[in-house]
Amino acid sequence: MPGYSNQDDTKNADQKILQHRELGTLLLKKSKRVRRLSIAVTPDKGVVITMPYYVSYAEAEAFVNEKRDWIRKTRSKVEQKKTVFDNYTEFTTRFRKLKLVPEARTNVHLKVTNELMEVHYPKNVPLSHPAVQEVIRSCVEHTWKIEAHELLPARVRDLAAKWGFTYKQLKIKANRSCWGSCTYDNIINLSLHLMRMPDELVDYVILHELCHTIHKNHGPQFWQLLNSVTGGRARQLSKRTQQYNPRVI
Repeated sequence: MPGYSNQDDTKNADQKILQHRELGTLLLKKSKRVRRLSIAVTPDKGVVITMPYYVSYAEAEAFVNEKRDWIRKTRSKVEQKKTVFDNYTEFTTRFRKLKLVPEARTNVHLKVTNELMEVHYPKNVPLSHPAVQEVIRSCVEHTWKIEAHELLPARVRDLAAKWGFTYKQLKIKANRSCWGSCTYDNIINLSLHLMRMPDELVDYVILHELCHTIHKNHGPQFWQLLNSVTGGRARQLSKRTQQYNPRVI
């Protein structure tokens, strides 16, 4: 098909990695749960085309060609949201400041102290190189993980005790699809990316999941309970969390 190269394409029963001459690497992914073709563009996964099993790869590629202008514009917007780290970037987490250190070395070394998150990288490699940028993001995420374990367990215990909730266990994960969840047996899962948020919104997410230990849905009783523990601001706080995106650093 015009616009595509067959080189470096790999297939299995469920997906195909496609090299498009204009758009670069795309992922065509088959799913039994969808009934139509759809396109998602995210900072971490790139361009993913999800397709029903009865749709051929050739049809999906034709669909991509029809939507290539939209894909190009959307990907440009998504990439603009990413932080581009340089020597002038002042980036801090709750407790630590990012320090970029060029050295006479061949690899990249990460070091997290009580005050700093250091990235030591080869001085002959431009700081703007995608691989170096990705390592910096990994260092930031690793630091958020450390800080999440430092802060979240105690905060969940305190809020549960204050409002009379009980839960079975807390797990902290590198979840980018949601801020938190609560299982039917009251295991609370929280994303380490909560460390991007101010304390008030972290508390809101925790209280949201604690309310799910009582109500396993988002019905009126759930929102009534959540309102009662957030001073009547549940909807307001929920909207504020939407200003943060766990997929972008």
